Amino acid sequence: MVRYIGTKVDRITLDAVMLLRDEQSYYVSPFVPDVLYENAPTYIYHASIHAPDSHVFVCRIAIVFDSSPKFLAMPGSGISNKSSAKAFYVNRQGIIISSTNPKRTVGQKLDIDKALLTLDNGKSKSCIVINYGH
Repeated sequence: MVRYIGTKVDRITLDAVMLLRDEQSYYVSPFVPDVLYENAPTYIYHASIHAPDSHVFVCRIAIVFDSSPKFLAMPGSGISNKSSAKAFYVNRQGIIISSTNPKRTVGQKLDIDKALLTLDNGKSKSCIVINYGH
């Protein structure tokens, strides 16, 4: 088992976590490679824990999202019976966070309609895009 004792939290994350004011608040790291996930890209969720019946923080926690299998399963399930179809999840910058296409991997930028990248939170849209003649 790999030990992470002594691993430093970057300043941006530390500042954001230190500003959390209640146990319902949390901070999510950017989707980037992290030593806590064997240098693969993932999200890390940070939260604060209070002492019982108190507003005193007793610790901060970080939960590493197991992104590789979870994100691979999501787009794949939507096209499972369509062998020629490919699916992607991208962030607002168009960076791929999940892909069923081995030629378009996590971390690459996907050339996509900018309108798709600016949808409001909670909104979704699906579409078929002809890409490289396919």
